[in-house]
Amino acid sequence: NFITNPVVVCLYWMLYLSVDVTLLTIILEVSAVFVEALYYHKFSKQIAHPLLFSVLINAFSYLTGVLIQWI
Repeated sequence: NFITNPVVVCLYWMLYLSVDVTLLTIILEVSAVFVEALYYHKFSKQIAHPLLFSVLINAFSYLTGVLIQWI
């Protein structure tokens, strides 16, 4: 997540004025999930389900950010 997050945030701020924000967020988050799942699959022997793990940690990260902005 620490590798993909800066890329996702940078791309978001570069593109948010020219694209629908909801669609952009979905595309960037889904892309991050798949990239991270590939990394977990390739480099981790302990993670049995890399895609599920990636979905869960990205959902946690995204929702934490939403909560912090809301507060």
